[in-house]
Amino acid sequence: MRTSLIAAALLVLLGAGCGQPENGPGPAGKKRAPAQRVEDAIYVIEGRPVTFDDGTAIVMDAPGSSAATTFNIFGTPVTADLDSDGDADAALTITVDTPGTGTFFYVAAAIKEDWGYRGTEAYPLGDRIAPQTLEVREGLIVANYAERAEGEPMTAPPSVGVSRFYRIVEGQLQEAPQP
Repeated sequence: MRTSLIAAALLVLLGAGCGQPENGPGPAGKKRAPAQRVEDAIYVIEGRPVTFDDGTAIVMDAPGSSAATTFNIFGTPVTADLDSDGDADAALTITVDTPGTGTFFYVAAAIKEDWGYRGTEAYPLGDRIAPQTLEVREGLIVANYAERAEGEPMTAPPSVGVSRFYRIVEGQLQEAPQP
């Protein structure tokens, strides 16, 4: 009997984390509703959730510090059905500017759910690259950009064309092999 009560309590607790996410903190610590736009979703970047507001997020690097990391949606998100459920998801590029040097580029997706948009984990493309295009071909996200040749200094302009591929698998963004 006691084991059944413990199991039931665990199921209730686990079930609380399913479905629509709870309203999380938004700008200035205010509660916010689920994202109704790609530009307002929460994306996971380098293991931490980042809450966007109108395509931008600013995160203080340490409490009381004036140093901040700025996150921006770069360009226009590409709308397509990425998870084959018939609704409009989006592929997007995110830039991360830290107090140090460089601009880091990531690719992510926003999956349309019944309650709004759910941002995915973002995958790094590189530091100080030259983005070219982001496109979707039959559910496959294709990020095209230029990077520096191996051994070139970071001051050299990107000149080597690269394409990387991503796909939504079981609701998550994953890197895919070149088709």
